[in-house]
Amino acid sequence: MKKSHLHFLLCILFIYSVQAETPDWVRNNGRSKEISNSEFLTGFGMAVITHDITKSECLQLALDNAKKSLIEQIYVKVHSTASSKTAESEDHTASYFSVATQSTSSLELLGLQTKIYYDDDESIYYALAIVERKRQYDFYSANAVQAKKEIARLLDLGRMNEERGEKTKALENYLACIQLFHEKEQAQMIAVVLQSNIEKAFSELEGSGKQEEDQLDAIHASIERLLQKPIKTVGDLAWFIAYSLKVQKPDTTFTLAVLPLTYQDTRMSSPFAIYLQQILSGKVVEVCRWNVLAQSKAMPHDRVLLGVYYKQALGMKFIATLRGVGDGKLIATSEAFLDSEAVAQTGLSIVPENYVQAARDQKTFADGEVATEGLQLDVWTNKGSDNLVFAKRERMRVLLKVNLPSYIRFVYHLADGGRVLLMDNYYIDQTKVNHDYEIPTEFQCDAPFGAEVLQVFARTEPFPEVQTVKKGEYDIIVGDLSKFLSQTRGMTKVKQGLVQAERRVVITTVNE
Repeated sequence: MKKSHLHFLLCILFIYSVQAETPDWVRNNGRSKEISNSEFLTGFGMAVITHDITKSECLQLALDNAKKSLIEQIYVKVHSTASSKTAESEDHTASYFSVATQSTSSLELLGLQTKIYYDDDESIYYALAIVERKRQYDFYSANAVQAKKEIARLLDLGRMNEERGEKTKALENYLACIQLFHEKEQAQMIAVVLQSNIEKAFSELEGSGKQEEDQLDAIHASIERLLQKPIKTVGDLAWFIAYSLKVQKPDTTFTLAVLPLTYQDTRMSSPFAIYLQQILSGKVVEVCRWNVLAQSKAMPHDRVLLGVYYKQALGMKFIATLRGVGDGKLIATSEAFLDSEAVAQTGLSIVPENYVQAARDQKTFADGEVATEGLQLDVWTNKGSDNLVFAKRERMRVLLKVNLPSYIRFVYHLADGGRVLLMDNYYIDQTKVNHDYEIPTEFQCDAPFGAEVLQVFARTEPFPEVQTVKKGEYDIIVGDLSKFLSQTRGMTKVKQGLVQAERRVVITTVNE
């Protein structure tokens, strides 16, 4: 998983705890009987002093980790809610949440309070980040209402400019509406998970979805009418995405990575998406004059073009977003539709080869998933962590970062259903804490191909043994996925101070 870059609108109150007795929130990994879960959200962070950081730097790391943990509480809830609902919903709702769940990497926290505690014996700082649910809910609800008003204003302005023959201005107005729709969706989705009765809030939100989708369709029709260039082929689709992004962001003073779009909320790519990526990269250079770089951590870029696509009754809808790399901020958005015949003419699948099994596994991963408390784990590859595609014979390197000395369990879920225990109880000692650490093994992409998952666990105590059988050079985990997850995630009746974290990176492998 990529290293998060979170931006906060903070009103921070530091509460320094100078206590003889260890606070209950330290003993219970962030949980306190004095803090009501129905009224507050909390995040728990830790940091240990090492030879290369000062005590003050350690304190700041603990505070940052607590904030990240709090953000993760919201993200996990958004993602799990969306994953469970998109399977039950019609197309417009699936679209709604596919975009919203990709937009929670940059959140604003109001009225953030923090508590800290220093354990002198262990040289560890503990931090607790606290926000009031209602205050956050009011903030995001107000954002959604404001976005809705601005959409109405821009629609009226666009129609007026179109009637006057000001086509360029009208196009800018309509494209700005689409971006505002997604900003409103993000705010509404976050507001939903901040409420105690999620089912009721979700039902209210879902009820307005069809009306908004109809409004979006009307805006798309206006945009196509102004451009006078119907989208009939994949090339037309790529041109439209590039052109509409350029209208919103005309400058050329940045570097960009164009990533394959992913299918709905699965984070899986496909042969079709890779084909579209290749054409889109060319159109971005041709139409926008933007400097496109390869997807690589070794070639850092300023912005990234990524997005989702999903099935509708008569074809496919594509939603592409231009985002900042440092802050994840949405810069520009493009939406377009391509009919089923044009998609079929490519002869390429819109989902990975093992889609059915991979989608089933994703639901199993989400069941019982919990946010990190205390132990921060970041995982990424030599290509980053977003919308990853590796072709046959390409090599993958894996890097990670932890904030505490940890034992690592490294599992690779293959496209054929096999679950390989690549490393177990690999120890990251104190000298490697808070540093990027590359796993001393390189992996080469080979058959079987499809959607695969790199899953990494970190724990401050050794993991219990998991049963495996030898198959060639690999140790294959015995039993189904649910059983393995319960064995590895289960942490009941463990000693005080044991913390654990989990990260997953979805990788689509192809035979190219």
